[in-house]
Amino acid sequence: MRAVALAGGLPPAFSVGGTLEVLLIGALYGGAGGLFYELLARLRPEWHWPRAAILGVALFGFAAATSAAGRGAVAGVPQLRAVVLALFGVLFLAYGTVVHALMVRWEVRPRDLDGSTTTRSGDAG
Repeated sequence: MRAVALAGGLPPAFSVGGTLEVLLIGALYGGAGGLFYELLARLRPEWHWPRAAILGVALFGFAAATSAAGRGAVAGVPQLRAVVLALFGVLFLAYGTVVHALMVRWEVRPRDLDGSTTTRSGDAG
């Protein structure tokens, strides 16, 4: 956000309220994303890496549609609208990829439910 403010000719500012808002919204989107990811995993278990992109795009769309802060960031620098959307779009896709990679790594297979702690990667955990 600092880069967006500087690019738009605005002074960057820090506030406790703004930081808490970002953390709370991030937690809400993360929870919604986790539920969506689990739904995708159950409905389409054969979609491995496409699931990462779908999660990123879905969260980006959800954030764009529901976030007043996101709309405010874009409205604050209308000449950079495409740059702001591209920047955050890439961040959401990266988030989806990291979440997917971690979920695959730590996913417990059905045969592991007998009490063993073997993860999909074969590491004991």
